[in-house]
Amino acid sequence: MAMMLYAATGEIPQFEGNERFMWPSLQMQIDRDIENYKVRCAKNKENGAKGGRPPKNRTVITETERLLEEPKKPNKNEKKKEKKKEKDKENSVADKPPKRHVFSPPTVAEVREYCLSEGYIVDPDRFVDYYTSNGWIVGKTKMKDWKAAVRNWSGKDKKNGKAEHKPIWSVGTEI
Repeated sequence: MAMMLYAATGEIPQFEGNERFMWPSLQMQIDRDIENYKVRCAKNKENGAKGGRPPKNRTVITETERLLEEPKKPNKNEKKKEKKKEKDKENSVADKPPKRHVFSPPTVAEVREYCLSEGYIVDPDRFVDYYTSNGWIVGKTKMKDWKAAVRNWSGKDKKNGKAEHKPIWSVGTEI
Protein backbone atom coordinates (compact mmCIF):
# COMPACT_ATOMS: atom_id res chain seq x y z
CA MET A 1 0.00 0.00 0.00
CA ALA A 2 2.92 2.29 0.78
CA MET A 3 4.35 1.85 -2.75
CA MET A 4 1.00 2.67 -4.36
CA LEU A 5 0.65 5.74 -2.15
CA TYR A 6 4.16 6.86 -3.16
CA ALA A 7 3.40 6.38 -6.88
CA ALA A 8 0.18 8.39 -6.61
CA THR A 9 1.27 11.24 -4.32
CA GLY A 10 5.07 11.15 -4.13
CA GLU A 11 4.95 10.93 -0.33
CA ILE A 12 7.83 8.82 1.01
CA PRO A 13 6.57 6.21 3.48
CA GLN A 14 8.28 5.47 6.80
CA PHE A 15 9.23 1.80 7.13
CA GLU A 16 10.18 0.18 10.45
CA GLY A 17 10.86 -3.44 9.44
CA ASN A 18 12.91 -5.14 6.76
CA GLU A 19 10.96 -3.24 4.08
CA ARG A 20 13.28 -0.27 4.64
CA PHE A 21 16.18 -2.25 3.08
CA MET A 22 14.29 -2.93 -0.16
CA TRP A 23 12.64 0.46 -0.44
CA PRO A 24 15.48 2.37 -2.19
CA SER A 25 15.58 0.01 -5.20
CA LEU A 26 11.78 -0.10 -5.41
CA GLN A 27 11.59 3.68 -5.19
CA MET A 28 14.01 4.05 -8.12
CA GLN A 29 11.96 1.63 -10.24
CA ILE A 30 8.71 3.43 -9.46
CA ASP A 31 10.33 6.78 -10.39
CA ARG A 32 11.61 5.35 -13.73
CA ASP A 33 8.18 3.93 -14.56
CA ILE A 34 6.48 7.26 -13.82
CA GLU A 35 8.99 9.13 -16.01
CA ASN A 36 8.54 6.67 -18.92
CA TYR A 37 4.78 7.03 -18.63
CA LYS A 38 5.02 10.84 -18.79
CA VAL A 39 7.26 10.66 -21.91
CA ARG A 40 4.84 8.28 -23.65
CA CYS A 41 1.88 10.53 -22.81
CA ALA A 42 3.71 13.56 -24.25
CA LYS A 43 4.42 11.71 -27.54
CA ASN A 44 0.81 10.60 -27.81
CA LYS A 45 -0.32 14.18 -27.18
CA GLU A 46 1.93 15.47 -30.00
CA ASN A 47 0.69 12.84 -32.43
CA GLY A 48 -2.92 13.58 -31.50
CA ALA A 49 -2.39 17.30 -32.18
CA LYS A 50 -1.18 16.48 -35.71
CA GLY A 51 -4.61 15.08 -36.53
CA GLY A 52 -3.75 11.48 -37.16
CA ARG A 53 -3.01 9.85 -40.48
CA PRO A 54 -3.52 12.07 -43.53
CA PRO A 55 -6.27 11.03 -45.95
CA LYS A 56 -5.28 9.24 -49.14
CA ASN A 57 -5.42 11.24 -52.36
CA ARG A 58 -8.32 9.83 -54.29
CA THR A 59 -8.92 11.03 -57.77
CA VAL A 60 -12.14 10.41 -59.62
CA ILE A 61 -11.54 8.56 -62.87
CA THR A 62 -14.14 8.91 -65.54
CA GLU A 63 -15.37 5.91 -67.49
CA THR A 64 -13.56 6.97 -70.67
CA GLU A 65 -10.26 7.37 -68.82
CA ARG A 66 -10.71 3.93 -67.32
CA LEU A 67 -11.26 2.43 -70.77
CA LEU A 68 -8.20 4.20 -72.20
CA GLU A 69 -5.91 2.92 -69.45
CA GLU A 70 -3.67 0.02 -70.32
CA PRO A 71 -4.90 -3.23 -68.83
CA LYS A 72 -2.98 -4.27 -65.76
CA LYS A 73 -0.60 -7.15 -66.16
CA PRO A 74 -1.48 -10.02 -63.86
CA ASN A 75 1.26 -10.76 -61.37
CA LYS A 76 2.83 -14.18 -60.93
CA ASN A 77 0.52 -15.18 -58.07
CA GLU A 78 -2.60 -14.42 -60.13
CA LYS A 79 -1.23 -16.46 -63.04
CA LYS A 80 -0.53 -19.39 -60.70
CA LYS A 81 -4.04 -19.17 -59.26
CA GLU A 82 -5.59 -19.17 -62.74
CA LYS A 83 -3.51 -22.18 -63.82
CA LYS A 84 -4.46 -24.02 -60.65
CA LYS A 85 -8.15 -23.32 -61.27
CA GLU A 86 -7.85 -24.63 -64.83
CA LYS A 87 -6.09 -27.79 -63.64
CA ASP A 88 -8.73 -28.31 -60.96
CA LYS A 89 -11.48 -28.03 -63.58
CA GLU A 90 -9.71 -30.51 -65.86
CA ASN A 91 -8.88 -32.96 -63.08
CA SER A 92 -12.14 -32.74 -61.18
CA VAL A 93 -13.99 -35.16 -63.45
CA ALA A 94 -11.13 -37.21 -64.87
CA ASP A 95 -9.30 -38.02 -61.62
CA LYS A 96 -12.30 -39.24 -59.67
CA PRO A 97 -12.61 -43.00 -59.60
CA PRO A 98 -15.87 -44.38 -60.90
CA LYS A 99 -18.50 -44.78 -58.23
CA ARG A 100 -18.86 -48.31 -56.90
CA HIS A 101 -22.21 -49.89 -57.27
CA VAL A 102 -24.35 -50.28 -54.19
CA PHE A 103 -24.42 -53.83 -52.86
CA SER A 104 -27.65 -55.69 -53.45
CA PRO A 105 -28.14 -59.16 -51.96
CA PRO A 106 -28.27 -61.98 -54.52
CA THR A 107 -31.18 -64.33 -54.93
CA VAL A 108 -30.88 -68.07 -54.42
CA ALA A 109 -31.08 -68.53 -58.19
CA GLU A 110 -28.16 -66.11 -58.77
CA VAL A 111 -26.00 -67.92 -56.22
CA ARG A 112 -26.92 -71.32 -57.74
CA GLU A 113 -26.10 -70.09 -61.25
CA TYR A 114 -22.74 -68.64 -60.12
CA CYS A 115 -21.78 -71.84 -58.28
CA LEU A 116 -22.64 -73.99 -61.30
CA SER A 117 -20.77 -71.75 -63.74
CA GLU A 118 -17.62 -71.62 -61.58
CA GLY A 119 -17.76 -75.18 -60.25
CA TYR A 120 -18.13 -74.30 -56.55
CA ILE A 121 -19.85 -76.79 -54.28
CA VAL A 122 -21.93 -74.53 -52.03
CA ASP A 123 -25.56 -74.91 -50.96
CA PRO A 124 -27.11 -71.64 -52.25
CA ASP A 125 -30.14 -71.87 -49.93
CA ARG A 126 -27.92 -72.23 -46.88
CA PHE A 127 -25.63 -69.43 -48.12
CA VAL A 128 -28.44 -66.93 -48.72
CA ASP A 129 -30.23 -67.87 -45.47
CA TYR A 130 -27.03 -67.48 -43.44
CA TYR A 131 -26.14 -64.02 -44.74
CA THR A 132 -29.76 -62.84 -44.73
CA SER A 133 -29.95 -63.65 -41.03
CA ASN A 134 -26.69 -61.71 -40.45
CA GLY A 135 -27.85 -58.72 -42.47
CA TRP A 136 -25.25 -59.42 -45.19
CA ILE A 137 -22.47 -58.48 -42.80
CA VAL A 138 -19.04 -60.11 -42.83
CA GLY A 139 -17.30 -59.66 -39.50
CA LYS A 140 -18.20 -56.09 -38.57
CA THR A 141 -18.51 -54.62 -42.08
CA LYS A 142 -21.22 -54.80 -44.69
CA MET A 143 -20.64 -57.26 -47.51
CA LYS A 144 -19.31 -55.75 -50.73
CA ASP A 145 -18.95 -58.83 -52.95
CA TRP A 146 -21.15 -61.87 -52.44
CA LYS A 147 -19.22 -63.82 -55.07
CA ALA A 148 -16.07 -63.55 -52.94
CA ALA A 149 -18.07 -64.91 -50.01
CA VAL A 150 -19.15 -67.90 -52.16
CA ARG A 151 -15.50 -68.56 -53.05
CA ASN A 152 -14.57 -68.46 -49.34
CA TRP A 153 -17.39 -70.87 -48.45
CA SER A 154 -16.28 -73.27 -51.14
CA GLY A 155 -12.67 -73.12 -49.91
CA LYS A 156 -13.71 -73.75 -46.31
CA ASP A 157 -15.83 -76.74 -47.35
CA LYS A 158 -12.86 -78.25 -49.19
CA LYS A 159 -10.63 -77.84 -46.11
CA ASN A 160 -13.23 -79.42 -43.83
CA GLY A 161 -13.77 -82.38 -46.17
CA LYS A 162 -17.33 -81.40 -47.05
CA ALA A 163 -16.52 -80.88 -50.73
CA GLU A 164 -16.78 -84.60 -51.45
CA HIS A 165 -20.49 -84.61 -50.61
CA LYS A 166 -22.66 -83.29 -53.37
CA PRO A 167 -25.40 -80.92 -52.18
CA ILE A 168 -29.06 -81.69 -52.89
CA TRP A 169 -29.41 -79.06 -55.59
CA SER A 170 -26.64 -80.55 -57.71
CA VAL A 171 -28.14 -84.02 -58.12
CA GLY A 172 -28.51 -84.79 -61.81
CA THR A 173 -26.13 -82.03 -62.92
CA GLU A 174 -22.49 -82.45 -63.81
CA ILE A 175 -19.99 -80.24 -62.02
